[in-house]
Amino acid sequence: MRRDDAPLGNPPAIDRPSDRWVCGRPTDGCPRGPDRRGRCPFGGACQPRLSWRGWRQRWAISTIALLLILSVVMVSWTGPTAIFRPGELATPHAQILAGTLATEKCGSCHASASLSPLSWFGLGAEAHAGVSLSDRCLDCHHVTIDRDRARLAHNLPAAEREQIRLASTALTSRSWHDWLPGPSMALDQVECSACHREHRGSGGDLLDVSDRQCQTCHADRFGSFADGHPWWTDWPHGRGGEIAFNHASHAGKHFPATQTGGQVTAFDCGSCHPRNSVGELQRSPSYEQGCAVCHGESLRTTVATGLVFSALPGLTDDLAAGLDDWPEVATGFNDGTVAALTRLLLRSDPGFQEAIGAIPGGDISRVEEADPVQRRAAAAIAAANRQLLEEIGRDGQGAMLRRLIAAGMPPSPSEVIARSLAPQLVQESVMRWFGSHRRARDPDDRPDQGPQLLEGGDQHTRRRSLLEDSLQQGDELLIGEELLSGEELLSGEELLSGEELEADPLADTSTTLPGVAPLPGVAPLPGVAPGQRMDRDFDPLAMLPLGGWYRDDRRLAIAYRGTGHADPVLTAVLELSRALAPGDPIRLQFQREPAVQSCISCHPAAFDVGSGWRAIATVGGKRGFTKFSHGPHLNIRTLADCVHCHRIEATAKIPIVMVGAASPAGHHDFAPLPLSACAGCHTPHAAGDRCTTCHRYHVDSSW
Repeated sequence: MRRDDAPLGNPPAIDRPSDRWVCGRPTDGCPRGPDRRGRCPFGGACQPRLSWRGWRQRWAISTIALLLILSVVMVSWTGPTAIFRPGELATPHAQILAGTLATEKCGSCHASASLSPLSWFGLGAEAHAGVSLSDRCLDCHHVTIDRDRARLAHNLPAAEREQIRLASTALTSRSWHDWLPGPSMALDQVECSACHREHRGSGGDLLDVSDRQCQTCHADRFGSFADGHPWWTDWPHGRGGEIAFNHASHAGKHFPATQTGGQVTAFDCGSCHPRNSVGELQRSPSYEQGCAVCHGESLRTTVATGLVFSALPGLTDDLAAGLDDWPEVATGFNDGTVAALTRLLLRSDPGFQEAIGAIPGGDISRVEEADPVQRRAAAAIAAANRQLLEEIGRDGQGAMLRRLIAAGMPPSPSEVIARSLAPQLVQESVMRWFGSHRRARDPDDRPDQGPQLLEGGDQHTRRRSLLEDSLQQGDELLIGEELLSGEELLSGEELLSGEELEADPLADTSTTLPGVAPLPGVAPLPGVAPGQRMDRDFDPLAMLPLGGWYRDDRRLAIAYRGTGHADPVLTAVLELSRALAPGDPIRLQFQREPAVQSCISCHPAAFDVGSGWRAIATVGGKRGFTKFSHGPHLNIRTLADCVHCHRIEATAKIPIVMVGAASPAGHHDFAPLPLSACAGCHTPHAAGDRCTTCHRYHVDSSW
């Protein structure tokens, strides 16, 4: 007989191990037994009892209920933040919240309602309604990250990301990694916690992003930097900046011709690009550090040509006769042009604008004698020039500011020019050129108001003003034994007092400078020693070695002598010209000034709106995807020499810099660095090849 065919006996009637209840009569229990609720099927014939399984289930439920009650009691006494601690905060956040109460630390980042026991069981979903954890992050980091773009991948809109993807299509490589699943999150709803994981303790780095996190989203994946990273051949993509400079011309042309002590000066990168206190290389050296040694003297010479503020034009005798007290030295023939600053100050004068437009090119020397319109225009220009000088001499800096603002000029550079020009200089020029009795005053000024206009001048000037007022009233002055009339005194002739000849201090004569020592580093006038008599013709080269405004009586002009690099007045003039249209004749006239040309030769973008004076390199300047630091590389002996990586191309062309135009886009004078130049060191077991070593996630919104 087979084993499977052996007869089996009936099981005991009370053998129900899976039931919670068993029959109360174990000896002859009923075949059906109690139901699931412990009730006897025969109407109470017996009292069912719990099985072992039933007792065990009951004890388990009671224990769980008791633990839940104890948990609720403990939470109500101590608070949820003291019981549930996911981990210590990173050091930056822990330091910020160090003085915060323990019960409020979690609420600084997490919504307070989300800390209630209901939220643990999914019953408090409304706690985060409308507020995400990224919103709490941006409450503190809104200065460095644009709130509107914070959740966009790399802080870039989808359209810009698509442009970057299409531009890099030719550089992408295909490998088995590209068959991996695509992005697992919406690229327009990237939360901060996707990359920055908190509660990893004080040693946790919030900026530590793994390659897996990067390649979760990137469609072009690779296994290692040397084998799979997209190839490049032209990094860095350009020197950038707003300074016209060419390394090839300096290294191959200028420095071999530069000698110190009879020896050729070597082209040393470190002389212009030193390392700072933290070991980082200074990308853009200052003018004093990198340029002044070679270019300082030539720049001072060029800038010293200065800028003309106002110059009286020459007129024919008949035109000059129609103007009151026009200087005799400015008569004879039509000559001269109106200075750019004068034209700018007179821009709001419609009569002047009509007159300057009637003369070809604004050049009075081109006035046709047979053309009455041009002749009247030349006389009107001369009169407007004189009225401008008298107004500035009378009202001072306020007159200049009013006219510059009326011309649409920005206030800041206008104030620099107005502050630098002393109204006394203009006032004295008016008195000297148009006669001492033609002082800068209002047309309705009374004669007795003259001395007050000259308050603050020297005693001789005040005595002369009182003398003029007395003579204008018809008085006579007796000097010695000779009676002189007012006309003779006001003619600028010499006055005879006894036997001594007293000269007009404003006349072109000689004077004595007792005890005046020459300025250090500035050569005195040839043949003139301190304390000796010297010619009174003002020499700006000797008298203004540090620059400034002066009166040129030979040209009948008020001019400015530059001081060298970053001259404040020339800088302000260039900034004023930015507010003018590109084809504006005043702007073009400014650009033709030699002193201005010396500025834009190195600052070709000086006339561009929004341009700056300092060189800000494009590479490393913007907060783009790629980052680089020279500091750790220079610590390696083989990389300490700059030319190891930056090899100057001998065939690099010097860019042709146009006036008002920036350097050619993408121009650089170094041989490009291929990927192999970096892959030799950047391996997992050497310098590292993680994505975050060379790339950053957040970029500028203006990228």
